[in-house]
Parts: sequence; C-alpha cells; structure tokens
Amino acid sequence: TEGEFARDVGESLATIHSRFAATGIISCLGSRPCEGHPEKQCAITIDGSAQLTIGTDVITTSAHALKDEKTCQLLATANDCTFTISGDGAPQAIKVNNLVDQGFKCPAIPTPDLDWAVMKLSRKVKGVTPYRIDANLVMGATAGDHVLNVCRSMDFVRPNTKGVASTPKHINNCSVKRVYQAYSNPVYFSTDCDSSLFCSGGSLLNGNQNDPALLGMFVN
Repeated sequence: TEGEFARDVGESLATIHSRFAATGIISCLGSRPCEGHPEKQCAITIDGSAQLTIGTDVITTSAHALKDEKTCQLLATANDCTFTISGDGAPQAIKVNNLVDQGFKCPAIPTPDLDWAVMKLSRKVKGVTPYRIDANLVMGATAGDHVLNVCRSMDFVRPNTKGVASTPKHINNCSVKRVYQAYSNPVYFSTDCDSSLFCSGGSLLNGNQNDPALLGMFVN
C-alpha cells in the first residue's frame, strides 16, 4: 500500500500519496453473453486501473476494459466508464466523456502490444499532477531496468478506516525482464511485477520514484 511503501522508502505518506496520485480506478458498466445462455446479455462491471496522462482530463488504461482481448467483442463503451481518483481532499469520481483512441482495431484479433486506450474525461481533475511521458526513457528501456508498478490490486487486501476489507493502491518495485521491439522501437515490456485482478490498465513507471514518468500501461 502507499503507507507501507512510504515506510519502506523513508518518506511521509502525504508525499507518496501526492507523487502517485495520478493512478486511479476505472469502472465500466457493460454486458456480455450470459454463461449457459449466450443468446442473452448479462450485465457486468469491469473494474481496473487507469492514470491521468499528460493532461488533467486525459486518462490511459487497457483496451480490454472495453473489448474482450480474445474475441474483440464489445463489452462497454467509454461513456459507460467512471474514473475515480484521490488527490487533495475527497475522492473525485468523474465520468468518461469519450474514447480518444485505442489499440484494438477490430475485427482483427488483438495482440498484447495493442492493449491500450486513451480516454477524455468529462471534466478536469483537481489537485493531481498527471504523469509525464519521456520518450527517451521509453526508447532506452532495457532488461534489468528498475520500474514501479502502481495500481489497484486484488492481491493486497487491507482493512480500511472502518475495518472493512478494501483493495487499496499498490506500489510495487520490480524490473523489466524483456523488451519486445518492432522496427527497432520498443512495443511492450515483460516484467516481474506482481499482478492480479483490478491491476490491468495501471501505471508502469520508471524506477525514479522522485520523478515518475509513464513508460506504459500494465496489463495482466
């Protein structure tokens, strides 16, 4: 959790909370064929992670929040989604306004490097600094590089202030295992970061915790 990470690196919880505040939760209301009755549609909620990227009204996340990564079936539309983020003061829950672009270009069956989406929020987030993108860090990534994975994770359940089990933000020190390239450009990385439900779409950041930059979206 943020508190445990703050203790491990010797910084205040407030500092860590502010530094990684751009990572939040995305929740999309959608539907898919009912199990055992594929002719019917059953309502589903798709939960994952997302982050403010470059602008205070732009988020990046996984494309499979909207489409099935194996069949390309539409699960939800961008305006069925809500982004929740905790910056200064109370959490802000903001509706997504529209999809800017995504990697999945159906009907072609998606590949792992295409599992990304960019969405525009219906209003700007207040009190949170978006993650920057540094092309030099992305292009220069190599196996063994220290990275940080920030997301909401089902693997890390902690009691909240009321003693109820919750899945707080998880910050994980890990490393790049392999860089996959196309035309000499990095396309995606494999890592040894922990992953679980709700972590997809979260932040894969450079290892400099004092100056985090987004390298990519984490997908499990």
